[in-house]
Amino acid sequence: MILIIEDDYDLGFVLKKLFSKIFKDECFVTSKLKDAFLCVCSDDVILILSDLDLGFESGTDFIRKLRLIKPHSTPPNVAFTGLTPEDKRFKEASWLCDAVYQKGSVSAGELCKQIFQLLT
Repeated sequence: MILIIEDDYDLGFVLKKLFSKIFKDECFVTSKLKDAFLCVCSDDVILILSDLDLGFESGTDFIRKLRLIKPHSTPPNVAFTGLTPEDKRFKEASWLCDAVYQKGSVSAGELCKQIFQLLT
């Protein structure tokens, strides 16, 4: 299963459709970190794609806590964000996540290609 953490409903829907078709795997989309933790702890998640700025919550907080809970079995995680590389949260995600992409700076095809490389 691919876990997508995104607070923009439309973007989450598009990513779910795209990833489920390309990776031939089920996708779960949520904007709530509580639901994301439940998903990771109870299901076989092969990839986490997370927005960094989730309104009142943070994708970097999620990854940091997940690594504490499951230090040796954390699936690959990719941040996909509207934040700029100059933002301190973007920089923090650069060392916490397997990859960080700025929305609008990478095509959907390139994003999928990079994620495929992480999974293989």
